[in-house]
Amino acid sequence: MMIKLLFISHTGTGEPPMAEFIMKDLVKKAGLSDKIYVSSARFEKKGGPLSTEGQEVLKAHGVPCSAKEALPLEWKTYDQYNYIYFMDNLQDPRIFNTLGGDVDNKLSLLSSAYGSEEGISNPYGRGSFERAFRDSDEACKILLRKFREWVKQPLAVSC
Repeated sequence: MMIKLLFISHTGTGEPPMAEFIMKDLVKKAGLSDKIYVSSARFEKKGGPLSTEGQEVLKAHGVPCSAKEALPLEWKTYDQYNYIYFMDNLQDPRIFNTLGGDVDNKLSLLSSAYGSEEGISNPYGRGSFERAFRDSDEACKILLRKFREWVKQPLAVSC
């Protein structure tokens, strides 16, 4: 069983969220890279790699990152992932326009993993990259614990 996770960029940025790199690092360290796939997407038409400041915060915490760009969100994206996590705005009207809604209940705020509906701090808004890192790191660690239990369970065999 492969679990596919998608992280959606903060509103107003085409950069991949730090959560993508954090979760990839946690998954790799847990030895689950063959069980959990992680990527990111954006609403914005033009994207780019994570900013230098974001990269520096990740490196300061020992999280490797690359110049990867978030993929543009498309209609078919919804069917390609098991869970889709938004950084800050689950009410964005583009969700319905781009994904067709959430018939399978796959969409949620990443911050809901630790019980908050506030969203992950936007480093370009009133937040900082350090705070966005802390929020994302906490949520990703909680999610990894949950997914680790799921992928380690033996498959039920029916007769």
